[in-house]
Amino acid sequence: MKKILVVADDFITLSEIKVHLEQEGYEVETARNGKDALLMLDSFRADIIIVDLIMPDMRGDQLINILWGRYPQLPVILIGNIIPDEHHADRAITKPINFDVLNHTIKELLPE
Repeated sequence: MKKILVVADDFITLSEIKVHLEQEGYEVETARNGKDALLMLDSFRADIIIVDLIMPDMRGDQLINILWGRYPQLPVILIGNIIPDEHHADRAITKPINFDVLNHTIKELLPE
């Protein structure tokens, strides 16, 4: 089973993504901020990470820069209206989240 870590400060966004991805058959963990996400990755070996751009304390792009240095092969989807290459993200999706687009993006980044 593929593992996904979702990082967002908004509880509703986290919950919606988690429920959807679990229904799609993924094992999903969540973190409410970048620091928690970094700690979680020590024990939860995610196959992909989904990161919200706008978060307090550590923005999503700051987290991605750290992830890129520590886990360069870890695919990252950034939630925000940005160009993914500028932030070391593999893909970007916009809010409100279109779950068909999210599913397609995950399948592009995670080989079977």
